[in-house]
Formats: sequence, structure tokens, C-alpha cells
Amino acid sequence: MNSKKDCIMREIDLFSDDLIDEVIGFAQCLKSMNKQKALQCMMASEALLAKDWLTDVESKAWEDL
Repeated sequence: MNSKKDCIMREIDLFSDDLIDEVIGFAQCLKSMNKQKALQCMMASEALLAKDWLTDVESKAWEDL
């Protein structure tokens, strides 16, 4: 493990079960937030790219492929 993970694991080893439950909830919340941010980024990118990709010129360029 890298040193940051080692440090976290050492700290968690000292926690009570109740506090560990809170840490698990916090970790799950962080993962959820990252997934939501990634989804928002994909959706924004799709809308921007569509302006260039969904044109008659692009359709003509790709029609034989």
C-alpha cells in the first residue's frame, strides 16, 4: 500500500465500530459524488460535441463508412 493508504488504515484501526460505520458512509458518499460529477461531465461533453458531429457535413463524411 502507499503511504497515504497506510496512514488511513492506521487511523481506522483505532476507531470504534460506530465510527467505522461513519467512515464507510463517508467513503460511499465520496464515490457517489465522483460518479455524479463524471456523469455530468459526460452529459456536458456530449452536448458540446453534438454541435460539431450532428451536421450535414459530418453525416456526408461518414455515410460510406
